[in-house]
Amino acid sequence: MKFRRLAAVALAASVAIGAGAPVAEAATYPEPLNQVINEMRALGGPLAPNLLLVPAALSSVGWIITILSLTGVLGLGAVAASAA
Repeated sequence: MKFRRLAAVALAASVAIGAGAPVAEAATYPEPLNQVINEMRALGGPLAPNLLLVPAALSSVGWIITILSLTGVLGLGAVAASAA
């Protein structure tokens, strides 16, 4: 039970970090990325560059779910093992 609670907290934290982390105003980037960031800010406002974090956050959540299902915490590993 304690491991499930810890896994749920880790999942919630990874999603919260990816979705709500503000971009620093004084950040400098390499020139090609700087042009993209500036264009995103011009079109979507100061928090628009956070959209770049969405694929990384989704990938992290996918890895966590895969690991938890393989270890049997989510109960999906037993279903996959019995189907094979």
